[in-house]
Amino acid sequence: MKKCLTFCILAIFAVSLTACSGTNTASSSTDAATQAVVTTAAPTQAPTEATEYKIHIPYSYFGGVPDDDDLVLTNSDKEYGITAKEKVATGGMLITVEKDKYDQLLEVQKNKLIDLIKSGEIYSVVDRIEYNDDFSEIVEYRVPKEVEEPDDTPNENVGPTCAQGSTVSPNTFNPQIFYESVYYQAIYNKNDGSQNITCTHIVKENDGTTISTDKFPND
Repeated sequence: MKKCLTFCILAIFAVSLTACSGTNTASSSTDAATQAVVTTAAPTQAPTEATEYKIHIPYSYFGGVPDDDDLVLTNSDKEYGITAKEKVATGGMLITVEKDKYDQLLEVQKNKLIDLIKSGEIYSVVDRIEYNDDFSEIVEYRVPKEVEEPDDTPNENVGPTCAQGSTVSPNTFNPQIFYESVYYQAIYNKNDGSQNITCTHIVKENDGTTISTDKFPND
C-alpha cells in the first residue's frame, strides 16, 4: 500500500514538471518571434535636404526677355555658386544657386550696389544717400540751398543720365542701380516668381521735403 502511494505521488510530480516545462517553452517561442519582428522592421529614413536654391530673376532685370548671352554661365557665376541658368515661360530667368555659397553671392551683389549708389555722392548737390536692407528704396538728400553751388557752376564730373521720367536736375542717379536692385532683391528674398519686385528712388531736400520720386519698373 505504501509503495503504491509513493508511486502515485511521484507520477503527479512528474506530470507537474512536464507542464511547467511546456509553458516556459511556449513563452520563450513567443518572445523570440516578437523580437524577430522588431529586429527586421525597416528603419525610417529622414528626407534628403536640398543643397541648392532655385531663384527667379524677373524680366525687368533684363529690360525684357533674357537673351542667349544672359544664359551663359560666367566664371564669376560659378565662383559664387550659380550652377545653372534657364528661361522661364512667365518671363525672366531661373538660376540655381548652391546653398553653401548663397551668402557669398548675396554679399557680392550687396557690395556692387553700394558702390553704384556711392557713385552718386560725387555730385556737389548730393548731401547723402540712404537705402533700406533690400535696396528696394533709395533716398537721395540734397545739400541745403544756402550752401549749394550756383546752378551755372560747371561740374567736371560727368555722370550717367537720370532714369526715364525723372524730374531731378542735375542728373545724379545711375539707372543701373534699378536693375541691380531688382537682381539683389530676387536673391535676398529667394524669389519664387510670385513677388512683385520694384525699386523706388526718392530725392528729398535736406529737411525731408520730397522733390521727386521714380519707380522701376514704372508699369
